[in-house]
Amino acid sequence: MTLISKLCSAGLLLSLATGAQATDCSEWARFSSSEEFLEPLSVPAKKIGKHLTSSEYSDGVVFSSRRKGKDVWLDIEEFPGTTTAIAGTRAIMMAGRLMDENFERLVLEDDGKPVFAISEPDLRAVGCQFIWAREGGQNPIALMRELYRAMVWYEDGRPMSAQWNGSLLGDTTLAASLSVDVLMPEWAMSAVEME
Repeated sequence: MTLISKLCSAGLLLSLATGAQATDCSEWARFSSSEEFLEPLSVPAKKIGKHLTSSEYSDGVVFSSRRKGKDVWLDIEEFPGTTTAIAGTRAIMMAGRLMDENFERLVLEDDGKPVFAISEPDLRAVGCQFIWAREGGQNPIALMRELYRAMVWYEDGRPMSAQWNGSLLGDTTLAASLSVDVLMPEWAMSAVEME
């Protein structure tokens, strides 16, 4: 082997060996924060459901979470009828910032049935830029577009939507529609409590 091939092989092996680590938020340092509730990778992944539920930003939504193999599964147990649909999207972005363990995907489940999945690097790319309860994060509408663009149906891995066209208005409208017309009915509606 030539020296260049050996270096390339060593680099590949190193990237494979370190690729199993959780993505940190250093790539998005401008969205760092000194507030404890925004500390990246600060909540054990298997406890993210309890953490989201107890957060003052949960809007009364009750979550549960568990590890299943290399994935973290997140379910909505209770969703108050007076809570806006965006609470589910916000919780996913919060989880993307806060979960600390190495995992391959976040799986959104409904009563034990997996519905959607998003890879850890894609979730972190959104979550690390998401700041709530104050100014200073990336535009949440832009993050919502990225979140839904990266999300797939669990069963067959097809994209949540194939209608992205690169148009700011078109993609924003599509993301809003996916939040209300796809994510809510598929993931959260069984937990909605009518008051």
